Amino acid sequence: MGLIPVEEFPSLAAVVERWKSVELEMRRYVASLDEAALTLPRTYVGTRGEPRTYPLWRMIAHTLNHQSYHRGQASTQLRLLGAQPPRVDFLVGRDVDFRS
Repeated sequence: MGLIPVEEFPSLAAVVERWKSVELEMRRYVASLDEAALTLPRTYVGTRGEPRTYPLWRMIAHTLNHQSYHRGQASTQLRLLGAQPPRVDFLVGRDVDFRS
């Protein structure tokens, strides 16, 4: 698949719309999983073309960890621009109902 071309996101509104679609798809996928599925190995091809295999639970944990990393980067960049970043900590961020 590769990285998504920046031209697909000409505005913040385009990013928001794409994210709504991705989030809905992700929620449907996660809701379909059972505990056994989390232990099964999954193989993917990384951005450098190398195949990698991990249990699904590790891939999900990695996604959450990686997301935290990028939230920190975005906060730092906003501060460097003189802006006050929003609170992005999971515990104090917007309320999310993961059951819906």
